[in-house]
Amino acid sequence: DVQLPLRQFYGDILTFASNSKAITQGDYYDLTNFNLSQGNIANDVHVFARVYNEERLVILSSFDDKTKRVKVKLSDEVVQAFQLNSEEDYVGHDMLRSSADVGINKSRSFEVDILPYSSFIFKIK
Repeated sequence: DVQLPLRQFYGDILTFASNSKAITQGDYYDLTNFNLSQGNIANDVHVFARVYNEERLVILSSFDDKTKRVKVKLSDEVVQAFQLNSEEDYVGHDMLRSSADVGINKSRSFEVDILPYSSFIFKIK
């Protein structure tokens, strides 16, 4: 069945979302326009942040049919909401299937290759 991987992917997203307070109750911060204005992403990439207490998420989705390298920079508003210390580096761990890690540097940005029509949910630690 060709649709089995897609159904499994949606199942993974629904399971994660139902167990994540940041998704179900957290504050939402759109980062798409901010990163578009910085020239970091194209208009077929969507990025936003969610935060609830200590759970900090950055969600990145591609709606393009090609793999692309994107840079995501956190806005000052998100840095403040995430309570990020300016002297520390942070790691974002993908909570979906890839288990990829990205380093968030002191400029509060990271780069990642995103596959066609795919998403990451990075939990920031």
